[in-house]
Amino acid sequence: MSGIIAGFGGWRLVYVIAAILNLIMILIMIYVLPDLPRKNKLTSYKKLIFSVFTAAKRYKVLPRILLQSGLIFGLIFNIFWTSLTFLLSGSPFNYTTTQIGLVSLAGLVTSLFGVVVGKLQDNGLSIPALGLFIFLSLIGTSTLLLNQSIITVIIVTALISIAVQGVLILSQTRLFSLSNNERSRLNTVFVVNNFIFGAMGSALSSFLWSYGGLQYVMIGSIIISSIGLIAWFSSRTVYYEMDNKLEN
Repeated sequence: MSGIIAGFGGWRLVYVIAAILNLIMILIMIYVLPDLPRKNKLTSYKKLIFSVFTAAKRYKVLPRILLQSGLIFGLIFNIFWTSLTFLLSGSPFNYTTTQIGLVSLAGLVTSLFGVVVGKLQDNGLSIPALGLFIFLSLIGTSTLLLNQSIITVIIVTALISIAVQGVLILSQTRLFSLSNNERSRLNTVFVVNNFIFGAMGSALSSFLWSYGGLQYVMIGSIIISSIGLIAWFSSRTVYYEMDNKLEN
């Protein structure tokens, strides 16, 4: 939507609308969200914040969850969308921001796919499904390396979006299962981790593009997805043990 809006009213209009939407969301949260009773026993805000940074020590599986989410949702997601703008705005496409925005709408397929991901989790298939979604990111980046037609771009956009959404939902669900009382703190670690990896992904995409264009970017993405698959494969036993403990 930002590409379409920028095409009609310039990039500043995107931020004006974003500011208005944020203001509306603030008002909704103030007047709609209920007051919840305190669940943790920490007596000070300082201890609460410090406990966020010690979460990895308390939950041995947490670094594995953060790594896989960071690689796919952080790096692959931002590498792909940054390079997609470079690709479509240059030759031979020379698309406007509106046209790039329309192509990006292919990513909306993930809004329909989220329900399917939830069912995979409910049916106890989260571990093999996680590997499948990481593999889909590898297939998408490999396909775009071989062919850059607009049809291929649209298909890969949908494929990457599904892969990223699947990894995000399954990783966050597993994260929340670690503790009922520390979900907000664990989610803080999760979001900060994704943003750090995301920033690195955008920077890496620009760096690789400046040296070798889309070819270098996709080769880098293939390597990252492969690392993600290796990380998933080495974590399966730990995940299954975790799930068995939760069932018992």
